[in-house]
Amino acid sequence: MAAVTSMRSVFVNICIVLSSVRAYISSGPSLNDDMLLPFPSFEEWPRHSHRHVRDCQPDIFGNATHETFSAHRNSNITVPSTTRYFVTKVVDSLGNVKNGYGHYTVINNPLRTFSVVEPGGSNGCIEERRRTVLNTSQARTCHVAVNAGFFNTHTGACLGNVVTDGKRIQDSGGIQNANFGIRKDGTIVVGYLSELDVLQEDNPFVQLVTGVIWLVRNGTVYVNESQTTECADMQETGSLDRFVNVVSARSAVGHDEEGRVVLVHIEGQTGDRGVSLWEFSDYLQRLGLVNAINLDGGGSATVVMDGTVANYPSDHCADNPAWRCARAVSTALCVHSLDCEPANCSGHGECVNGECQCQGRWSGAGCEELDCGDCGVHGTCTEGGCVCEEGWLGAACDEPDCHPSNCSGHGICVMGQCQCQENSNSSWSGPTCDVLQCGPNNCSSHGSCMVDGCVCDPGWVGVECELTCPPGVFGPSCAVACTCEHGATCDPQTGACTCQPGWTGVACDHVCPYGTFGTECSHRCECADSCSCDRVTGDCNVTLNQTLPTDLYSASHCIATGVIKEEVSKIRQEMEDLLRNPWFIACVSCASLLFISLVGNVILLCYHCSCSCTSRPIKYSHLPMHDLPFDRFQDELEVDNKSQSHNQSTKL
Repeated sequence: MAAVTSMRSVFVNICIVLSSVRAYISSGPSLNDDMLLPFPSFEEWPRHSHRHVRDCQPDIFGNATHETFSAHRNSNITVPSTTRYFVTKVVDSLGNVKNGYGHYTVINNPLRTFSVVEPGGSNGCIEERRRTVLNTSQARTCHVAVNAGFFNTHTGACLGNVVTDGKRIQDSGGIQNANFGIRKDGTIVVGYLSELDVLQEDNPFVQLVTGVIWLVRNGTVYVNESQTTECADMQETGSLDRFVNVVSARSAVGHDEEGRVVLVHIEGQTGDRGVSLWEFSDYLQRLGLVNAINLDGGGSATVVMDGTVANYPSDHCADNPAWRCARAVSTALCVHSLDCEPANCSGHGECVNGECQCQGRWSGAGCEELDCGDCGVHGTCTEGGCVCEEGWLGAACDEPDCHPSNCSGHGICVMGQCQCQENSNSSWSGPTCDVLQCGPNNCSSHGSCMVDGCVCDPGWVGVECELTCPPGVFGPSCAVACTCEHGATCDPQTGACTCQPGWTGVACDHVCPYGTFGTECSHRCECADSCSCDRVTGDCNVTLNQTLPTDLYSASHCIATGVIKEEVSKIRQEMEDLLRNPWFIACVSCASLLFISLVGNVILLCYHCSCSCTSRPIKYSHLPMHDLPFDRFQDELEVDNKSQSHNQSTKL
């Protein structure tokens, strides 16, 4: 066994020397991202059975694959965590002493102040997001935050188990690496977990994250055993061995003897400065950690305190490689103020140091209960206090009341019920005395009920407006006399006259005009030998007794109308006979044909004339100007001028 240990020590020393030589040859900082990967690719992560993992555990641990510890609980502590900066001496395997510096955070009451947070907040792993620890810490309002689990560098997918605030985001998918979590009852769990362990329902995980290499187990360095458990089937050394032995920036999560969760970060850059996992586990052991696992390191290692990056990232900034920038990573570990249950205090209060400060009348641990005192059986508790049922008032809704407006002013309230007023001709009714009733028929639908009784519509009278106006009167209260004559009836509401047959006019004071009869004189007499008839019945066997000039005018108008109708009828009959005569039809047809022929010949004549005019050639004469005698041209101009003067004189 001593020989094996000696050989392993030699191998570690050789790896360190080779790393130092490579750093020397590089002679200067690399502009590439500080990638520190335990395995070359995602496909090479170890997928051992849980039985294989159990069989790999030393006998001193009884083949147990994980350790449990009760988390720290102290409700009197208001500060969730304490962070210290350290500079420590680190001795490597060659005996060389170097400085290690970083951050050390101790978390009190971790069940309520410690959380695993997805990148950028909720659904970050599902959406395969990558965010800086600063961005993630802002989503959860973290006082302290560090990077946590590993991720697929190509897709950004979270790797391993992830449970955040009681919500299981994903399981490891068969990958067997070291885990750190807290169950619902406050138990801290560190080590290798089976699928049944992760899915346990009676005491589920509320926080869970997966790292690589179990650094400290029960106060002892556990790197060698963990490396054997977590290596892939195809390799015992290689990528994972370099991951363990190379110096780099490192991050870890664990717990101390009091059950307080501890976060430790050491600055560095892969192959240049920092510590190996052997050196890191030695330092964690000296700090008093009982159990601890290694988290993502290298360029991923980040510490954020109260919204500010507190460490020195090793990745170069993409926009300016002269500077260093924090890397966008996967999950983060967050230290926050004490959580309330529920976290938003049911929307009715503010969470202060883990306790809900309730607003208004809300009470209870989570501000989920309304407290109005006693609203009795006739009240309901609301944010504004007790709301009483109709008919009740008082702080406890135990005092009878009559609503609204105290019986509407038409009654008195007696033991919560209205006793309504009654008058001689009307009375108030209803639960609140707001309905006025006049008699059993309530004005018979022909009037309005008032306090003093019915006010009838025009044309109606009576105590309940049940009677129409008697003949001869009309209008409101039947107080207006009718003006209708000759037995006409009068409308009880408007006073309009309805005349007897044979009479017309507004007051029915005119007989029907000559030649008409009946109601409103709307019918014409239809006697064969006379225009006159009985004005009432239309009977033709009457003796004329016309004395008035209007009657004579009506009679003459009637006779003339009859003569005209007779002549028009005769002309219409003659035209119909003529149109049925064959000779007349033949003559009309011949005349039409002659007219059409004449029109056609005229059109043809006009066409020929037009063609002859347009086709005649135009003759032009041309004589050059220089061949014209000037004297002759001058004489012609004078003749033309005289001719124009003469024409103008003639026009004048």
